[in-house]
Amino acid sequence: MLRSLVGSEMCIRDRVIPSEYDIVLRMDRKQERDDLLKVLSAVYLRMVSTELNIQTVKEVKPNQYHMDKPAGYQLQRIPQRSRANLQKSLATIEEQQEERNQAILSVQSALEQEHRQQTLNKKGEIQSMQEKLDEATARLKQQQEELEKLRAAFAKCKKRREEIDSQLGAQGQTPMNKDAKIKELAEVVEALTASVQKASEERQRMEAIRRAGDFEVRELDDIDEDVPRLRGRSLHHQGLIEVLQRQVADKNKEISELSKRQMEFQNRQIELKRKQDQLKELEQSLPNYGTSKSDASQFSILGGPTAAEMLDGAGADSSYIRASGDGGRGAVKAGFGDSAYSVPPRYQDPSVSFGARGGASSSAGGGLNDSKVFSTPSKDNRFETRDLDVPSTLDEFTEDPRTGLPFVTVQKREQFRWLYDSVLFFFEECSKINKRGRVEKRIMFVTDRELALCNDQGKIRRQLMITDIERVTIDENFNVVVHPTDLKSEHDLLVRFKQQKDVELLVKVLRNCSQFLGRNMTVTKIPHIQQNNYKLEKPQNYEGKIDFAAQKRSDLYKIVLGARNRRAKEQLNRDAAQRSEDMEVAERIREDLRGEMALRHEREFLQLRQQLNTIDQNLRDKQNDIRLLHKKIENHKCMVGSTAVATHQPMDLYETHGIYWIPTDPVVMECTMEILHVMFQDNFIVTSHPNGFINVWQISDASLYRTLKTNGHTARVTAFHFDGHDLVSGGHDSSLRRWSITEGLCVRAIHHAHNGPVTGVQFDAFKCVSSGGDGVLNVWDTVSLKKKKTLTGHRSGVVCFKFEGNTLASADWGWVFIWDIDRGLVLKTLRDDNGGIMSLDMCGITLLTGGAGGILSVWNLNTSESEQLDGHTDDIHCVQLQQNFAVSSSSDGSIQMWQVRSMISLGVFHSCVPLECKRFHFKANRFVVGEGNTIKVWTR
Repeated sequence: MLRSLVGSEMCIRDRVIPSEYDIVLRMDRKQERDDLLKVLSAVYLRMVSTELNIQTVKEVKPNQYHMDKPAGYQLQRIPQRSRANLQKSLATIEEQQEERNQAILSVQSALEQEHRQQTLNKKGEIQSMQEKLDEATARLKQQQEELEKLRAAFAKCKKRREEIDSQLGAQGQTPMNKDAKIKELAEVVEALTASVQKASEERQRMEAIRRAGDFEVRELDDIDEDVPRLRGRSLHHQGLIEVLQRQVADKNKEISELSKRQMEFQNRQIELKRKQDQLKELEQSLPNYGTSKSDASQFSILGGPTAAEMLDGAGADSSYIRASGDGGRGAVKAGFGDSAYSVPPRYQDPSVSFGARGGASSSAGGGLNDSKVFSTPSKDNRFETRDLDVPSTLDEFTEDPRTGLPFVTVQKREQFRWLYDSVLFFFEECSKINKRGRVEKRIMFVTDRELALCNDQGKIRRQLMITDIERVTIDENFNVVVHPTDLKSEHDLLVRFKQQKDVELLVKVLRNCSQFLGRNMTVTKIPHIQQNNYKLEKPQNYEGKIDFAAQKRSDLYKIVLGARNRRAKEQLNRDAAQRSEDMEVAERIREDLRGEMALRHEREFLQLRQQLNTIDQNLRDKQNDIRLLHKKIENHKCMVGSTAVATHQPMDLYETHGIYWIPTDPVVMECTMEILHVMFQDNFIVTSHPNGFINVWQISDASLYRTLKTNGHTARVTAFHFDGHDLVSGGHDSSLRRWSITEGLCVRAIHHAHNGPVTGVQFDAFKCVSSGGDGVLNVWDTVSLKKKKTLTGHRSGVVCFKFEGNTLASADWGWVFIWDIDRGLVLKTLRDDNGGIMSLDMCGITLLTGGAGGILSVWNLNTSESEQLDGHTDDIHCVQLQQNFAVSSSSDGSIQMWQVRSMISLGVFHSCVPLECKRFHFKANRFVVGEGNTIKVWTR
C-alpha cells in the first residue's frame, strides 16, 4: 500500500510480508513522486494483475508506520531481468496471445457453424409450419366450399318447402278440397259397402231357396223389397258386386297413398327444420371459425403446442381477481379502464370477475393494492383487453394503457423520492391562498386513483379520491376549483397554476382517470372565479384522512401483462371450443349429405372423363398436324429470284444470294428472369436481366458458366458490350462497370456515369462510348474508364448508337446524328418520320434504323437518302446489318431477314408468338435469340 502527501512526501508500506518494514521517502519535486507512482503502479499491475492501492493523506506521520527493521532482518537481493530475457518473455507472451487468438477464432467459427445449422433447422421448421398452415388453409377452403353447397341445398329445400306450404292450409293440414274429397269418398265407400253386404245376404238367401227348389217369383219380389236399386236384377248382381269392390279397393288405395304422402311431408318438414337450425348455428359461428387474429391460435391449428399453453407461464397472480359485487349477473366484465373485455354469458364464471373500486368504499381505503388496479368502466368507454398495446420490456412501458395517459417522471428531489417510479400522470407547482390571505406554494400530483396537494417538503396537506370529484371549474386566470361529491364531509379545493397548459393537462388527466373509474366528471369554464361562491372552509368535525400509497410502474406492468395474457388464454380456449362445436355441426351435416355428394361427384367425374377423352382426341389431332408441318418444313425450298436454295445444303451469309439457313434445331437454355440484352463471342453467351445480374453461359454444354453480381449493378441492365474476354456494362443505376469474364470480377466501376439510365455501351481497343437518358454520349478510355470527352447535341435521351472507327451514329426518338468522334462534331443529321427510332446499326455507308410502326429505313450516308422496308406489323426492337443482309425483330413475334441491296424480304427466320424477341445477335454461322426468359441458339 502507498500513502502519498499533497506535497512531495511518500510512504511505501508493506502489510503482506511481516519481515519487512515501511519506507518513508521525501521527493524534491512533485513530478518525481508522480513518476515513481506511475512506475510502481505499472509494475505492480504487471506482476500481481491487480491495481495498486494508493491513498492520499494530508500529512505522513512517522509514528504511524513501522519504520524499524524487524529482528533477524536480512536484505534480499532480487535478480534483475536483462533486455534479452524481457524480449524473450514478450515473445513468449505474444505466442501465447496468438494461440489464444487462434483458439478464439476456432471457437467463433464453431459457433458460426452451429448458428448456421440452427438457422437452417429453423428455416426447415418454418417451412414445415408453412406447409401445415397451407394444408389447414386448404382444408378451411374446402369446408367453406362444402358449406356453400350446403347453403345451396338448404335454399333448394326451402324453396320446395315454400311450394308445399303454398298447397297446404293455414295450420299445415292437407288442402280443404282434398279433405272434402276424402270425406265424400268415405261416404260413398260406406254406402257401397252397405249395398254390397245386403246384396251378399240376398244372394245367399236366393241360393238357399234355389237349392230347396220351392221358390217363386213372388218370393223373389219379397226378397228384393229391401233392395229397391236391385229390384228385378237379383240374378245378375254378381257383376255389380265385383265392380263396386274394385272401386272400393281403388279408393282405399288412393286414401292410403294420400296418408303416406302426408306422413312423408311431415317427416320432411321436421328434418328441414332441424337442418335449418344447424345451418343457423354454423352461420353464427362462421366469422370466428379459422379467422382468429391471435397468432397463437393459428399455431395450435398446425398441430404444435396451443397458445394457451404458451401463455400459461406468463399469466399474472390470481390475487388480482376477486368476487364482483354484482354477483356475476349478465356478462362478466374483465379488464382495466377503457379496456374492459365483455365475456359471453355462456362462457363466464358467475363467481369470478374483476373487482371494482369506487364511491365511498374507495375513499376509505389506504394504499392501492393489486386487486384495485382493475375496475369496471362505463359502457360508453370500453375496448378489448387483448387489444392493449403492452410493450415487450419495462423500459418501453411509458404510457398507461388503461387511461392512455403518459407517465410523468418526478425530478430528482429527495423529499419526493417516495414517488420515484410511481404511476404518476401529473406533477406541477401551483399556489394556494391560506386563511390569512397569504399565498402558499404547493405541489399537486395525480395518480390513477388520487389527487394530492403537498408542500415543498413533500408532506401531503390534502388528498381527494378521483371517484369523489364531481366537477372541476376553471377560469381565464389559470385558477382551478375541484368540487368533491360530498360537501358535508369535504370542502372545495382552489389552486392557481402558472400557465394555461398546466390547467389543460390537469383537466385531461382528471377526465381520463374519471372515465377509467366509471365516473362522469364535468368541467366548467367561466371568465373569473370568485372565492365567496365556493365552500373553501373546512366543515365542522372535518377529518382529512391522509393515507397515500403510490403504485409502482413495475407492479402495474406485471399486472397489465398478466391480465392481457389471461384474456388471450381465455379467448383461445373459447375459440377452440367454438371451433370444435362448428366442426361437429359441419361433420353432422356432411354425413347427412354424403350420399348426395357422392352421387354428384360421380356425375362430375363422368363429365370430366368425357372432357378428358375430348382433350385426348384433340391432342392426337394436333400431334398429327405437327408431324405434317415437320414434313413440309423438311421438304421446303426457298426461292429468291431464279435461284433455288435447298435447305439441306450449307450456305455462307456473305457470299450466297439467299436466306440465312439454319439446318438444326436450336439449343435452349432457360433463365429465371426476362432477358434484356444478349451477345455472344466464341463459346460464351452473355445475358442481362432486370435484377441487375449478368449471366455468362457456355454454348458447348448449354450451362450457366457464372453470374456477375459481386460489386455489380443495383438496377436493370439494358446495355453491355462483350469481346470474348472483357465486358463493359451500363444499367439504370447510372453506373458503368468493366468486368473480367474469366475471373468473374468487376475490375472497374464508374458511378454516376450519366444523369440517368445508361442506354448503350460499345468499346474497341482504344475507346469506349456510352449513351444515356440525359442526352449525351461519353467517350472513355477502354482500360481505365477515364472520361476523355463528352458529345452533346441531342435534345432528349439517346436511345441507341453504333460507331465504326471514328464515325458514330446516334439516335434519339426522331433524329439521327452522325459524329466525328475525335473532333467531337456533328457531321450531319437525319430526320426519321416513321414514328420514332428504337434501334439502329451501321455498316460502311449504309445505316439501318427501325422503330415504332414496324418500318425499316435504309439510309445512304453519302446522299442522306432513305428507303423503307415494310414487313412487320408492330414496333421493331432490334436490327442488325451485315453488308447487304439485315435481320430485324418485332413485337409481332417474328424475326425477319432482308436483302438490303434489292430491298426485298427473305422471309421469316423464326416466330416466337405469343412471346416477342427484344434482342438477338448473329454472325458467321451462329444465331442467338433472347425470347422472354429463354435463350435459343442455332448453329450451322
